[in-house]
Amino acid sequence: MLDYDEPERVVHQRLDIGFMMCGRKVDATPNMVIIEDEDYILLVQQDKRQLSLDDAEPQLIAEAVAAYYANNRRRVAVGLAPLTSKVFAGIVMFGTGPIFYKIPISSELVTAIDRAQYPPNATVVSKLVPPVPDLYQYLEEGMVPLENRRVVFQCLAAFRQFVA
Repeated sequence: MLDYDEPERVVHQRLDIGFMMCGRKVDATPNMVIIEDEDYILLVQQDKRQLSLDDAEPQLIAEAVAAYYANNRRRVAVGLAPLTSKVFAGIVMFGTGPIFYKIPISSELVTAIDRAQYPPNATVVSKLVPPVPDLYQYLEEGMVPLENRRVVFQCLAAFRQFVA
């Protein structure tokens, strides 16, 4: 309905994406990804426990690191220069309520993760909880109330600009 899956995009569920952490290959598995031209462009993680975002947010960030690593591996394999940084669009589904993220990943962050070191610069993740009338109700009921649905769909439509 919102054209996140344009004709040249592919939607995958539960796709393992490998990357290096502490010198070992590990996998991150987003609940859903959107791929365009063989590059990961949107990551979605479901918070299954619905107690707090403490579990889903780190998973989403690890998935962005894995997506950056995989995108650059593919670029190098076809003779393109690797990207020095990329901002990934991400969504955590907290029940039926999405929370939106812009996750900047850089080569220095990926290198630091591979070497089990602190990165030289901080990584700041942007987060948007839809501005619904009652935030506590949103965390419990998500898009069930009609007013929440209206706000969430406006946010989904606006967030599409970051999926590239």
